[in-house]
Amino acid sequence: MRKIVNRKDKIIINYSQSKGGKQRNFNLVFPYINDTEIDVVLVAEQSDSGEWNPLKAIIDKEETTADEEEAAKDLADLTWHIYSRKERKKLLPPAVNLWEEGNLMIAACLSGKYGEKFFTAKQQENLEKEVLNSDRLICWWPDPVIWENAKKLKESFNSLPFNEIAMPFYTFKEYFKRPDIQAEMQKYWDELEEISETPQEFAVIGESIKADEYAKYLRSLKTTLLF
Repeated sequence: MRKIVNRKDKIIINYSQSKGGKQRNFNLVFPYINDTEIDVVLVAEQSDSGEWNPLKAIIDKEETTADEEEAAKDLADLTWHIYSRKERKKLLPPAVNLWEEGNLMIAACLSGKYGEKFFTAKQQENLEKEVLNSDRLICWWPDPVIWENAKKLKESFNSLPFNEIAMPFYTFKEYFKRPDIQAEMQKYWDELEEISETPQEFAVIGESIKADEYAKYLRSLKTTLLF
């Protein structure tokens, strides 16, 4: 895992050390889970051969609507590829998102631990309309923590006489009826009661919290299924 530095107004994810080359900042808006966004500046350095190498990503806390610390962990797990728009045959790991910056393309890709499938840049330029393989249908962006937990779980089951595990699925209403989830959510409600000025404000914020929590549950489930 790359080094993450948490400061008052920003979070910095360090990918590599500078070698003294020309640097450039790319201002990117990164779509995240449950329709939230990460406002990030990607700092890259140009090598003697002309290639751009990522040095660090800087998350702007004020402009980011996602949970900054969770987003930082996810960004630290990615690999970045910066290439000319002419290199459309360039092979890339599955991309989480792509941006066009003048004559350059920027691809934020999954790391190799999620599989070794590669696709051309051209194939990945329109992620919403083109499904590259069935894995992308299962989980667009795996949760790295859940992935490692699933890996340990699989290893513990290797000695058992079965090769399938049933994964229960809960609808939105069913999920929040679970006793363990109700206990977890009560912590939010206790805190929300202290800061909410009106019942309407409590209801609006409460629904937003539930939407975020359910989105996290779906991502965790999909990550486990992908594994």
